[in-house]
Amino acid sequence: MEPEPHALQGEDGTAEVSASLAQVASILHESFDPIIDLVTGQDLLPVMVYAQELGAWDYTGMYSAVLQHQVPCPAVLLGM
Repeated sequence: MEPEPHALQGEDGTAEVSASLAQVASILHESFDPIIDLVTGQDLLPVMVYAQELGAWDYTGMYSAVLQHQVPCPAVLLGM
């Protein structure tokens, strides 16, 4: 069976999207150090994953692409 790609842009209220975005955030936190906003002290990785705004940072155009296969080993790609 071929991997199924899913493009996600922020929360849409469904449990499936919320779970996928939480998984994306978890993978990014395992792979990268936090990207800290110097003004607020907040980590920007979740802001990016959930396509949000924070101060001068606007990630509302950000998408997360998730490849899911039968084996639970997702791949993640972020892009605008």
